[in-house]
Amino acid sequence: MTTRDQDAPLVVIEGASKTYEHEGKLLTVLEGVDIAIDRGEMVSIVGPSGAGKSTLLHLIGTLDMPTRGRVVIDGEEVTKLKAARVAELRNRTIGFVFQFHHLLPEFSALENVVMPGMIQGIANRAALETRGRALLDEVGLGHRVSHRPGELSGGEQQRVALARALMLQPQLLLADEPTGNLDSANSQQIHALFHELNQRHRTTMVIVTHNPELARSIKRVVSMRDGRIESDSKNDG
Repeated sequence: MTTRDQDAPLVVIEGASKTYEHEGKLLTVLEGVDIAIDRGEMVSIVGPSGAGKSTLLHLIGTLDMPTRGRVVIDGEEVTKLKAARVAELRNRTIGFVFQFHHLLPEFSALENVVMPGMIQGIANRAALETRGRALLDEVGLGHRVSHRPGELSGGEQQRVALARALMLQPQLLLADEPTGNLDSANSQQIHALFHELNQRHRTTMVIVTHNPELARSIKRVVSMRDGRIESDSKNDG
């Protein structure tokens, strides 16, 4: 069993490159990326389209593997693990929020939130629903537990997606353009929620965004260009 150093970074990526074959040619989307993210840290990743932001997020989330380099999550070098073990680590450690919420339209907000627990095979439905209700209350939707996605606004749907991502108490939350489809008012509310949840739960968060306001509100900003990290800086948050 792996011994985890709680003082060590939760995420370590070293020398990560990613290439794809396209029409007989090799396309490099990441080249020599190094990054470490501490437990409880909040990081934004910014850069123009095609800079490699989402590809890097997928490596951090173990949804993809680098062509070269190492990825270590919670003390485990996932680039050396079998697929089943990687999936187990991902399910235990990581939650995801995407630009498109991917809620199941035939289920209520509560049912969508508890779905990860059901998929994990957690048999105690009452305990799942208790936690699901608490999470929906935490994101300001305690009064909407029985509503289906079609009865919720875009901002409310993204809050449900955020609660769902937190259902299994992940150490790491990854968000890819979480406010990309929201108006400015809803975007502000989602920004505030990320900060509140990071402070309350000490959940490590990595957020890919084109939203300059969201990026500026996060203390650490990683800027990418042409598949490389251009800068990695701290601001006043």
